[in-house]
This record gives sequence, C-alpha cells and structure tokens, in this order.
Amino acid sequence: GIAARFGVTVQNIKDWNPTTVKNVDLIYADTKLTIYPRIWR
Repeated sequence: GIAARFGVTVQNIKDWNPTTVKNVDLIYADTKLTIYPRIWR
C-alpha cells in the first residue's frame, strides 16, 4: 500500500511534522492499520 511504497514505519511516523501529517490519513485508509495516534489534530 501507500505505507509500503513510501517506506513508512512506526519509527518515523512520530517524527512527521504537521504539514506531512495530512498524508497519514491516506496511509491509515490504505493500510487500515493503527500506526500512530493522530495527535496533531
């Protein structure tokens, strides 16, 4: 899915900044996994 194509891991999700967090929604929808809490909302 998207997460695999972008090499997203639990390790680096937490380091994302608010401008990239909007992409987390796409990853959640694509992988249907709870990777990391959405704390920037």
